Amino acid sequence: MSSPDLFRDPPRWSLRLRELGWHAEIWASCDRLAQEAPRLLRAGIPLVFDHMGGLDVERGLEDRSFVAPLRLLESGRVWIKLSAPAQFAPLSGL
Repeated sequence: MSSPDLFRDPPRWSLRLRELGWHAEIWASCDRLAQEAPRLLRAGIPLVFDHMGGLDVERGLEDRSFVAPLRLLESGRVWIKLSAPAQFAPLSGL
């Protein structure tokens, strides 16, 4: 059995998550989150973007993929999980 495409059909699963008082934890590329997050936010449930939202710090602070998730934080229904810091290790010299 394959998992559902959460980006394609949020109303189906979001209703159940709302009933349970749960949030959706999403792991996707920063570009995919920037593209799909507003639609997911309209599903009416809290969202957690895993792995720091898949940010690509080499693209800079003005990049849409960095700015879009930060704007969504202002809604109070979006969180960015600070996990997988090793993805930034090449930049930090670790």
